[in-house]
Amino acid sequence: MLITLDPTGVRNRGQVPHRMAARRPLAGARVGLVSNGLGRAEDLLGAVYALLRDDGGVTSAVLVRKPHRSVPPLPEDWDRLLTDTDVVVAGFGGCGSCSTRTIRDAMELEWAGIPSVALVHEDMLPAVDAMTRLADMPDYPYVVVGRTRTSLCDWDDATVAAVAKEIAGETMALLGAAADGRSAR
Repeated sequence: MLITLDPTGVRNRGQVPHRMAARRPLAGARVGLVSNGLGRAEDLLGAVYALLRDDGGVTSAVLVRKPHRSVPPLPEDWDRLLTDTDVVVAGFGGCGSCSTRTIRDAMELEWAGIPSVALVHEDMLPAVDAMTRLADMPDYPYVVVGRTRTSLCDWDDATVAAVAKEIAGETMALLGAAADGRSAR
């Protein structure tokens, strides 16, 4: 008997379509927040959620804390995301393995029918783009935090709030649809 591992980490290979989930207006949506535990990622996700609530009308948040930044959510947390959320924000991809896993988490949720967006740092774009190509989604959109923002571990409250404000509009556009059902972006 020969046992092999699939390095792409695809859940249910052959059964999962590689496409974006349908968008709908964000008003009333339940938001999943997938934190990889890097620095102040959870604070950033919370600040983005507050802006989505205030400006987009989302109703509630489900926070999932991954056991490590470079692994997927635990199976029970994955099930919560699939059953208790309508859209998901995953983050923060600020290093190589956490960035590729963050984008992968978002894409796998898309394949399961949940509109999702990954928050990644500009310095990690080559790794993130490689992951989108490996997953047959080379045009998958994500939100980029610019180079002027250094390590998430060093951010103070004002920086967390400023970055959330900088990326909230794009995050909202990638997650939802305009009132007429077309992509908000």
